[in-house]
Amino acid sequence: MRAVSLRRRRALIRPPVSPTGAYHLTMFDESQGYFAVTYLHRSDLAALGFDASRVRDKTMRRIASKLEDGYVAKLYWSDLAKIARQMRIPKKRSRA
Repeated sequence: MRAVSLRRRRALIRPPVSPTGAYHLTMFDESQGYFAVTYLHRSDLAALGFDASRVRDKTMRRIASKLEDGYVAKLYWSDLAKIARQMRIPKKRSRA
C-alpha cells in the first residue's frame, strides 16, 4: 500500500481552482474517507525564527511539497502503524 500525496491526488482528478488560484481541497474530505494530516502556515516558519512576512505563496507551496514528499517517503507509514497501535486499533486477522 502506498500513501498518495495531496499533490498527486490533485493531479489525478483536477480539483477546482478558486479565482485566486488556490486549490479547494473539498474534493478530498472526510465523506470520501480522506482526513487531513497537517497544513503549513507562515506562522510555522515564524515560530522557528524565520521572517515569513515576505515569503511568497509559490515558495510556501514548494516548502509544503518538500515537507510532504519527505514525510510520505520516510515517516508516514511507520508513524501511522505506531499511532494505530497506541489507539488500540485491531489488525485484521490473516487467513491461514
